[in-house]
Amino acid sequence: MYPVQRLFSTALLAATLAGPALAQTAPADSARAYRHQLGLTASPQFDNLFTTNRVLPLGLVYKRQVRPGRAWRVRLTGYYSRHDTATAAGAFYIQERGPDARVWEVNVFVGYEWRYHLGRRWQWYYGLEVGGGYHDEHRNYTNNYYNPLGFNGGGPYATTDIGSRDLARWQVQGRGFVGLSYALNSRIHLFTETAIGVSCWH
Repeated sequence: MYPVQRLFSTALLAATLAGPALAQTAPADSARAYRHQLGLTASPQFDNLFTTNRVLPLGLVYKRQVRPGRAWRVRLTGYYSRHDTATAAGAFYIQERGPDARVWEVNVFVGYEWRYHLGRRWQWYYGLEVGGGYHDEHRNYTNNYYNPLGFNGGGPYATTDIGSRDLARWQVQGRGFVGLSYALNSRIHLFTETAIGVSCWH
């Protein structure tokens, strides 16, 4: 009877110790890198962040791991903004750029990144990407000009100019980026990224 009790006690002890061991090693799976990864991005622009002219480009990023610590990536970003523009005043004119301004942009980037683990859940990475995009603007305006002297001293007068401006722009851009990611679990990661870009547009 004693050997059976000893065997049972040993098995029970092993099972008890195995439970915490499994619980401790489970988070290691959060460091697992899947070959195909898909993510959502939001890129706040800090100029005019707290005004009606704010822009929040949204995007998709796809990464394909080619070997441990290396991945190709493709990003698609874009935004659409519609708002009333601000009124500006000068010494002899009042410029009312509203009531309507519409701006949209789309960009596609292809890049390559290098990844390094900082622990089970943390990872930092850096890389390069190049891409191109298209930007389109339509802005209505009303300009009110006032001349207190008039033509040849003939007295004050005011004129009004109403119209719109359109801008279409193609651009090519290269970016160097660095980022930090945190694994919530094996399939969901949060990341932040910053970059320096060089653009050529026409």
